Amino acid sequence: MIGSLAISVLVVTFIASSVEVTEMVIIVVGVGATRGWRSTWVGVGAGLTVLAGIVIGLGQALQLIPINTVRVVIGALLLTFGLQWYRKGVVQVAAEGFTGGAEEEEVEAGEGSGGLVDWTAFVLAFKGVLLEGLEVAFIVVAFGSGGGGNGSSAGAYSAAYIGAGAAFVFIGTLG
Repeated sequence: MIGSLAISVLVVTFIASSVEVTEMVIIVVGVGATRGWRSTWVGVGAGLTVLAGIVIGLGQALQLIPINTVRVVIGALLLTFGLQWYRKGVVQVAAEGFTGGAEEEEVEAGEGSGGLVDWTAFVLAFKGVLLEGLEVAFIVVAFGSGGGGNGSSAGAYSAAYIGAGAAFVFIGTLG
């Protein structure tokens, strides 16, 4: 019975985590493609580092953090940046047409400006990775603790860790 529980937890955690990792990859690819990759990768690295620190430091206490509050705050910031891009894009297309302004975008993204950090790309990648990564951590805690009534929670947590890790590797590699 413990084997089938562990397999179930592993599969369900993999599927649920895959959704969040897919969202993470979409954010990173979108930011990197529109703003430049250098600052985006720095933001991803910083987000993963902070995420690892939170997960290692808090562990199962993550159950107590209100994810809805985190979602609202980070989602509002992502929406604000997205609306700024949208407004800027509309103004640029209205002024220059669909082909104008390529050199300006390169400089703004930090690609042609001597190594400056594009803080918008950094912050978007950082917050996107951190938010989606925290959601994966909550999934692990939720499914890992779900099988704990009969002394099998250690196996359920191990299966949840493996499922989430496999989702990160598989979806991240595809992305």
